Amino acid sequence: FNEGFQPEFLIGSVISWSRKFTPKRFFHTIVQLVAGKNNEGYFHALFRSFEGEDVDSRPVKSALCKIRKRVSFKFFKNIFISLLLSYEPHRRTFKGLRIYAIDGFEARLPRTPELLAQGFQGRSVSRHRQTHMLSMYLTHAHDVLGEVSKDLRYATRSDEITDAIDMVRHFERNSVTLYDRLFISRRAILAHKSAKNYFLFRCRRKGVIKEIQDFYKTLSLRKKITIEDVEITLIKIYNPKAKEVNVFATNLPEEWLTKNIIESLYAK
Repeated sequence: FNEGFQPEFLIGSVISWSRKFTPKRFFHTIVQLVAGKNNEGYFHALFRSFEGEDVDSRPVKSALCKIRKRVSFKFFKNIFISLLLSYEPHRRTFKGLRIYAIDGFEARLPRTPELLAQGFQGRSVSRHRQTHMLSMYLTHAHDVLGEVSKDLRYATRSDEITDAIDMVRHFERNSVTLYDRLFISRRAILAHKSAKNYFLFRCRRKGVIKEIQDFYKTLSLRKKITIEDVEITLIKIYNPKAKEVNVFATNLPEEWLTKNIIESLYAK
């Protein structure tokens, strides 16, 4: 049981923990629960963790649920940060750059008094009605080569561009961030300018920067534009699956601006 865990962040007195459910025993049960096969739940996990003991001495399912509510995230905090830092020297790069992808996700939450008090609401289905389940909006930055999370934001309202801008400020200079069509904006471009790192946006045809809309209407395959004093290259690439032309906007150096590289990056 790792010495980096911090038992002082178990909610409530450590002494009050049942002798059956020491922190070590509890987390071994959680591991068994997560690693279980289909149709194996609480009882299988408890059986494996307390194997060799009398049936009557094993804790019941409700005891496990109660103990779960008493663990603060700070119990894992130091060892989690240490684990992330230890991974840094082994992270892969693409032509010397870190490759991140940012996208949003809507998660469903149970309708509990605690979450309602935090400001979470159901999705609007009409002017006066919401869904029963609550919505939480996540914006996630993913290291696509290392296959680990770089950063995360969650909120009661969807504002993915603001979340992305907040995360980009902390990305390395030798990094490029990949975006789908929602994110292209002057605000996001300025964020990368300030952070002095790179971006690759897939662009929308309408409702975005006028220079990009105009480029869609031309027969040109490439064009240089300047937005907020940032030199941007617009590139058209035909997508045979969707049978449509995609426009990408990037501030990557000239040697990156080939069809194969842009396609390879966005495919990640």
